[in-house]
Amino acid sequence: MYEKPASRFVASFIGSPAMNLLEGRISDDGGRFELAGGMQLPTNHEHRRHAGRKMTLGIRPEHFILSSQAQGGIPLLMDTLEILGADNLAHGRWGEQKLVVRLPHQQRPAAGSTLWLHLPLEHLHLFDGETGQRA
Repeated sequence: MYEKPASRFVASFIGSPAMNLLEGRISDDGGRFELAGGMQLPTNHEHRRHAGRKMTLGIRPEHFILSSQAQGGIPLLMDTLEILGADNLAHGRWGEQKLVVRLPHQQRPAAGSTLWLHLPLEHLHLFDGETGQRA
């Protein structure tokens, strides 16, 4: 259930914090996941069969990788930081999308700063936009 949730519903409550769920669609050519506000992410070849369809993309907070703008990362504008001891939870926004990212305890970005993140394709989950079932 944790590694491959069968549905968006299951993904939303298994794990703490919950999986980040982003609403959008697979581009008509199948090469990108398009979100509100013009934000885009590359997709892997398995997702191309869903070209043109509304989908929900999921990624767990611990699967983000710290990156840089030069490495093609996505910018997370920091809102708050929860210091938990062994790790920290960064709460922020990427465009209109709210995200939670698990960070090592040494990483303590300030509110208003920008974190650059990479979303590894092997850790992205795709759910049908209408049924919520794993795609």
